[in-house]
Amino acid sequence: MDAQGNAWLPVACRQGRELSFTLIRASGDAGIASVALKPPVEARSVAVGWGGALYVLGVDPGFFRGTTPDCHLITQYTAEGERIRSFSSCPVSGVTGAGPTRRDGVDYEQLKLEADHGRVWLQGSHIQHLLPQTSRLRAFSADGSPIRAVSFEPPPASPGADSVIHAMFPLGDGRFLLFWRSAFRQGNAARGSVGAALHGPDGDILSELAGPERFAGMAPAYVNSSGECIFHRLEPGAGKFTLWKADLLLQ
Repeated sequence: MDAQGNAWLPVACRQGRELSFTLIRASGDAGIASVALKPPVEARSVAVGWGGALYVLGVDPGFFRGTTPDCHLITQYTAEGERIRSFSSCPVSGVTGAGPTRRDGVDYEQLKLEADHGRVWLQGSHIQHLLPQTSRLRAFSADGSPIRAVSFEPPPASPGADSVIHAMFPLGDGRFLLFWRSAFRQGNAARGSVGAALHGPDGDILSELAGPERFAGMAPAYVNSSGECIFHRLEPGAGKFTLWKADLLLQ
């Protein structure tokens, strides 16, 4: 949502064999408009800033084609979709060699996970960027200058399991409520679970991990000013969409 109450949604459109990425703006009076990104990135999340500037989270395919010199995950566009600058460096996964999906230690498939599950939003005068796969939160000024970075301490995980951030909610006192997803394999089967933990302003973990059985089948959607967490549960077979409200008591 922007300051005018418009909802923004990134969409991908296929034209022949090529994908183009567009932002859809929906207003409260059912008006629909689109903004084409030039040049495009694989848009996954968008924040609308001052003067209508668009901050788009997504992988820039030009980097892997060799037409973009640097790898960044946030691209700033004008309100008309013209590129201004890019920032927030891509995490280096340490892969070696070069190819259509690898360059300078960056792997496209791993980077795509970072973008698909990441998020960009405005908080005060700063742009916030969550990198869930590498458990980091970055803050930037309006012109993309880095201000602060937080590395979140992951909760203890089962042997052979990897924990990544499933959802993050800043609290009013500087702390963060994080939902962690732990995934591991047993033979050919993959299993996963979600638990919640409280983290301090510097990312250190302050509580034990709550769950995961309490959150089975539910997705965290919102935390209000009273500290209540809103979950939603989708049951396609029953044609039901349910909202749940809970107080999380973490210690």
